[in-house]
Amino acid sequence: MITISKTNPLALAAAALALGASAFGASAGETASMHVLKPMQGVSLDMGTKKVAAYYLANDKTCDLTVTIADLPDADGNVSGGSTRITMPVAVGSKARVYTAEGRALEASCSLAANIVTLRPLAFTATVVQ
Repeated sequence: MITISKTNPLALAAAALALGASAFGASAGETASMHVLKPMQGVSLDMGTKKVAAYYLANDKTCDLTVTIADLPDADGNVSGGSTRITMPVAVGSKARVYTAEGRALEASCSLAANIVTLRPLAFTATVVQ
């Protein structure tokens, strides 16, 4: 089951601080570094104009991934919109992706024992075929 909820942007900031920040940026067409997480360990990432915070809980057959996405603050520190939290099970030995509207994605891979999740930010570029 996938759960999606809207939250306050301040809640995202608090979650990012609680999880510990590990920010990076990726330009179009690049794949940024991977992040290896243990259960209940979190990461905070900058993905284009979005701030993403993610963590997971381990079960016998799934890694229950939670991803919160919000707009980055402007130069004055104001956030223009709310945030969205997505919770989804990722089956052991498989991958899942969460996409942003601007062509970026966060790919999550759940290990066979559900003891490690590898997160890999992705950026896509459009190719025009003539």
